Amino acid sequence: MAAAEAANSAVAGADLIPTLTLGIPGSGTTAILMGAFIAQGLRPGPLLFQEHGSTVYAIFTLLLLGNPITLLFGSCLTGVFARFVTIRRSILFPSVLLLSTMGVYMNQNDLGQVFVAVLFGLLGYIMRKMDYAIAPLVIAFIITPTAERSLKQALIIADGELSVFVTRPISALFLLLSVLVCVSTIWRRKKAAA
Repeated sequence: MAAAEAANSAVAGADLIPTLTLGIPGSGTTAILMGAFIAQGLRPGPLLFQEHGSTVYAIFTLLLLGNPITLLFGSCLTGVFARFVTIRRSILFPSVLLLSTMGVYMNQNDLGQVFVAVLFGLLGYIMRKMDYAIAPLVIAFIITPTAERSLKQALIIADGELSVFVTRPISALFLLLSVLVCVSTIWRRKKAAA
C-alpha cells in the first residue's frame, strides 16, 4: 500500500508540468484541476506564468509544504486509514452516494444537477464495466472548448480549407502521430486478445 501511494504521489508533480506550461492535462486528475483553474479564470498555458505568476508560485509553495505534512499524517495515521479498508461495502457505497448527491444539490440548489450527476455516474459505471478508460473522457471534456476555438481560428486563417491541416508540417506531424498511436493501441489490444 505504501509503495502504491508513493508512486501515486510521485506522478502528481510530473502531471502538473504539461498542464501548467502547455495547457494539456497530464492525467485525469490534472484535467479536473485544469477545469477548476478555468472556472476561476486561470487559463493554463505558456501565459499563465506571466499573467498569474503569484498564483502559480503559491501552488508550488503549497506542493512543497504538502509533502512534509503528508509524511507526518501518513506516519501518524496509517493505522486509522488502514481500518477504512475493513468497512463493509454495503455501508460505504450508500454513504459515498449520499454525500455526493448532497454535495451536487447544495452547490446550486438544483435537482437538475443531481440528475446530470446520476447520468454521468451511470455513464462512468458502464464505461468501467466495458473496460473503457475514464480519464481520456475527462481530458476531452476539459480540452474541447480550447480545441474548438483553435480549430475555428485555423479555419478562418486558411479561408475554410481543411487541407491546411495536412499540408503544414507541424499539424501533419501531430495528425500522423495521432493515427500511429491509435493504430498501435488497436494492434496491441488485438494481439493481447489473440
